[in-house]
Amino acid sequence: SIVNVNSLRKLDIGNNEISNLPEEFNLLNNLDELWINNNKLKEFPRVLSKIISLKYLWMDNNQIEKIE
Repeated sequence: SIVNVNSLRKLDIGNNEISNLPEEFNLLNNLDELWINNNKLKEFPRVLSKIISLKYLWMDNNQIEKIE
């Protein structure tokens, strides 16, 4: 469960055909680097705005057409 890794600081889930991120991502309180590039995201994951420690985000090569 992602709940058990709240001390995680870096996470690379690029190249996995991910189309959305679960709400539980907001529990990653110490995450400061996230790679979600080369996936199938169609919109900006709102849950990312809840991760206040996030400093670096790589999300190129997805299918995002707009950011709300």
